[in-house]
Amino acid sequence: MIDLRAPASGTVTLPRGHRWVVVDVETSGVRANAHRVLSVAALALREDGSVEREFSSLVDPGCDPGPVHIHNLTRERLAGAPRFEDIASELADILAGGTVVAHNASFDYGFLDAEFRRAGRTLPVQQRLCTLALSRRLDLDLDVVGDDVAPGVLGVAHVMLRGDFAQGRVQQRL
Repeated sequence: MIDLRAPASGTVTLPRGHRWVVVDVETSGVRANAHRVLSVAALALREDGSVEREFSSLVDPGCDPGPVHIHNLTRERLAGAPRFEDIASELADILAGGTVVAHNASFDYGFLDAEFRRAGRTLPVQQRLCTLALSRRLDLDLDVVGDDVAPGVLGVAHVMLRGDFAQGRVQQRL
């Protein structure tokens, strides 16, 4: 097991030469070609793991929101939210040139790619890092690690992808 707590100095430095963008999406289902993004959150991180920029928004999917018992995003909560094409430019700006970090990155990446295509745009991401695959490879149990996770890519991703960041930020804006 790898110890993810911060070192005694209390500082953590992310690998240099990369721009990390932690991403989370909530969706109306599991198939990117048939279902839609309901909310999106993105955090661009500095090398010290602190947040450089953040973005979060509910998204009007123009369809049934799907399994509300999973994401708590009802038609009423999504009413008046921007459509994906309305937020695509701002989201593209924060994602551009970054490595997307997500828990089950192929899922989030697939949905973002599908939404950008529907909006007539290209997803400006070339690389992704999957914390689910990484945690399995390193034999980490991110569901158990909790608040002892060190700052940085894994720590921010874990907190954010539990839904705390995305749901909390979006709810603050309502």
